[in-house]
Order: sequence, then structure tokens, then C-alpha cells
Amino acid sequence: MERKTKIIVLKSKRVTNPSFQPLTLEKLKTFKGMENLSDGELQQTLLEIKVLSTIMIDRLKNQGSDNSENNFNLNDAA
Repeated sequence: MERKTKIIVLKSKRVTNPSFQPLTLEKLKTFKGMENLSDGELQQTLLEIKVLSTIMIDRLKNQGSDNSENNFNLNDAA
């Protein structure tokens, strides 16, 4: 049995990034729990966020198709 995932869209009046600016090390440092990370740890966290975002977007794009293969490319996320 194939399990289908539903994506729930939460409507909020507060928009986190209304100008769609890219996330930077300086901005990431402003989030709770990130203030004491080294630049290397922040860079790794940014990469992980980009990879996760790419996977989620790819999954949403392929959600309606019959193609179950995920053609994810790590170079696209970096």
C-alpha cells in the first residue's frame, strides 16, 4: 500500500522573508540557538537548509506525477 502525504498550507499574517532575500551567515546568526556557532558550522547549516529545501521543492513538483524517481542533484542545491 502506497502512503500519500498531504501538504498543509498554513496561512499566516506574519511573513518571514517578504523580500525573498537569500539566507546569509549573518542573518542565520540572529536566530535563537545559532548565535554561538562558528562560521564553519553556520556554513554547514546553510548547506543543509538548501539541500532540505531542494528536496522539499522537488517532492512538491513531483507529487502529482506517476514518476516516483527523485532526480535530485546536490549541485543544484549548492
